Amino acid sequence: MIEGVNTVEGVKPTNVVATSIGPIDIADPDGIKSTGDETAGPVTLSVTFADMAFTASGTGPVSFREDTSPITPTPGPGLLMVANPGFNVQIRCSPGTVAGSEPGVVTLIDPAAAFAPTAAITPPTIPPTTLPTTPPTTPPTTTPTTTAPATTAPTTAAPTTTTPTTTPAPPAKQNTTTAAKAKYSTAKKKATVTVAVKGADGKPGTGSVKVTVKLGTKKIKTITAALSSSGVAKAVFKKIAAKGKYKVTVKYAGSATTNASSGKTTFKVA
Repeated sequence: MIEGVNTVEGVKPTNVVATSIGPIDIADPDGIKSTGDETAGPVTLSVTFADMAFTASGTGPVSFREDTSPITPTPGPGLLMVANPGFNVQIRCSPGTVAGSEPGVVTLIDPAAAFAPTAAITPPTIPPTTLPTTPPTTPPTTTPTTTAPATTAPTTAAPTTTTPTTTPAPPAKQNTTTAAKAKYSTAKKKATVTVAVKGADGKPGTGSVKVTVKLGTKKIKTITAALSSSGVAKAVFKKIAAKGKYKVTVKYAGSATTNASSGKTTFKVA
């Protein structure tokens, strides 16, 4: 599933493509199966998905994230199946649809590193306007005269004064606050963390936050959640069953106009 944050479409399923591999020739020198001497050459399977189109809407930057079902390598005697799932992502922005303090910037939210390392961002390029140039004119050829030139007093040109241009300093970033609350459901064995980010002027934060849950020193999971237009995000951690006190850390990276901030909270599993 591909999710486009701040887009009209929201979440879109990827295409289902029928694929197959084989036949694969396996060499077995001793002729006895499962003795560890079986070998086979590498096989590459390429799957191509159809293009997707997303339309920007709402406020905040347009960003994309991916939810995948990873393929686990399956070892076998003398053979090994290695799967490296992922996507090659190319983002094309239509001219005029992206504006603001950072025009042409598209964010990839990738907690599972599913897009890396082949993700490519291609913002639109608008060719510069070229003004027509006028060819230089050749001065007319004059024939010098034998008449002595008249004597005139030399003139002194007035000095030209250039006023330096002053580049205005960029506006200072304002501070933000990040607050977090956690609620645990014993019946569903899941924890829901609600995060609210706002600036010093009271306006909601934009972008996304990273929510990390730990039990003692052991990291359980980190989820990247997008902030809504009201500056609120939710992260749900499933299959939380071990007893103990869990620590929740939330980090907000800030934006072009706001500084980063963080928050903490806890919940217990009895």
